[in-house]
Amino acid sequence: MSILAKFSLAVIALLLLSAGGVAWLGVQSQRDALRDEAIHRGRAIARGLAAASADALATGDPLTLVNLAVDSKSQNKDVVYAALVDRNGRVAGHADRAALGHPFVLDGAETLPALGPGVSQGRYNDEAIWDLAVEVMPKGAKGPVGSAHVALSQAQVLASIRSVVLRQGLLALLLLCVGAGLSVGLVSLLVKPLSALSDAARLVGQGDFSIQIPVTSRDEVGQLIDRFNHMTANLETAQSERLEKERMQGELNVARSIQANLLPTQAPDLPGWDLAFHCAPAKELGGDFYDWFQLPGGILGLVIADVSGKGVPAALHMANLRNLTRFAAKAGKGPAATLKAVNEAAFPDLKGESFVTLLYAEIDLKAKKGVLVSAGHEPALLLHQGGVEGIRAKGMPIGVAEPEDFDFIVRETAFSLAPGDQLVLYTDGVTEAMNAKEEQFGRERLDAAVKDGKEAHATLEGLLNKVHSHAAGFEQSDDLTALVLGVRA
Repeated sequence: MSILAKFSLAVIALLLLSAGGVAWLGVQSQRDALRDEAIHRGRAIARGLAAASADALATGDPLTLVNLAVDSKSQNKDVVYAALVDRNGRVAGHADRAALGHPFVLDGAETLPALGPGVSQGRYNDEAIWDLAVEVMPKGAKGPVGSAHVALSQAQVLASIRSVVLRQGLLALLLLCVGAGLSVGLVSLLVKPLSALSDAARLVGQGDFSIQIPVTSRDEVGQLIDRFNHMTANLETAQSERLEKERMQGELNVARSIQANLLPTQAPDLPGWDLAFHCAPAKELGGDFYDWFQLPGGILGLVIADVSGKGVPAALHMANLRNLTRFAAKAGKGPAATLKAVNEAAFPDLKGESFVTLLYAEIDLKAKKGVLVSAGHEPALLLHQGGVEGIRAKGMPIGVAEPEDFDFIVRETAFSLAPGDQLVLYTDGVTEAMNAKEEQFGRERLDAAVKDGKEAHATLEGLLNKVHSHAAGFEQSDDLTALVLGVRA
């Protein structure tokens, strides 16, 4: 059942109860008033009859008394009889001459003191009546000489009451119908915006958050609709933001997959050598990268770099730097020339708004000798029997200075590897890893973490375990990248 039908039925039921109660009280009041009015009129007729018949009843003039009784009955339609009774209780005047001289007796007589003095009810010729008696008191008499009786037909009085009640009932029914119609109309006006609100809520449930309902009033319903419109607007904004976030997340996932594919996933087959690597971006996309490639003459190129910033810009620069480094290295002019060529090509794109720290090494696998250059990157570590040694090379980050200034500073550093030695390359995500006390992992912990490694994979695993143990679940803000190249003993 619709809310309109429910409200309409409720209003009509209330109207019926209210109108019925009022009508019942009105009928009771009207009935009593009409009855009292009839009895009052009958008593007035009886008094008039008593006054007119006082002398005749006192002197015993039957003709006058009969005429008075006949006149009282004929002049009042609702009078059943008029009778004059002497002090002995015998009928002295009556329209029915057969009753003259006989005792005045009313069948089933019952006095009704609630209706006033001298009122009785009974039956006359099988008709229910009210008998109204008034004492006849002549002037100068010491007591009543008899009584005057006037009978009213209860049926006629009740008929007049029913006629009045019927008219009132028809009027009440008409007013009830008009009231019900107006009430249903008002309820319809109230329910109409609620119905629109229900339809709109159904559309919202189906995913249409663009729906807006016109606000036509400032009452509670209007305020409810206004809040609903704000809610749908917020939902539409939230839905758009969610879809946009999902779209961006999808694109980030694709970009992350592409970025991951740019990094080598399997170590090269290097007889007599071990290579282990790890790269974990702090966000969806990282700015760290590592790479290796074979160069002519048995040379292995190793690259590790850290692009400033995070997210898509850093990932794009990372991809660009990876390709530039490979392309420049294949020219075979050595690490310094390679680094200079990379800066020259990348500087116009970075424009001083971003920069890259990078360490590039070329290692002669047969001679076990290497040369590295640094673009402001963390120093490489050389692990040998004597302990841990840092390998530094002069240079500044890529993208910071024009080529002529950058080239002036770049210097190469040579190093040698013996059986059992290892070369560790890493980004600042390792040394700057924070714990809950905001303490960095640092170079000292780094040296201690790698010095006991027997081969590349064990060294890398030990380093990562120590970093993670130091951070102890504290969220890191930088990428974590490390690469270990070892000479088998």
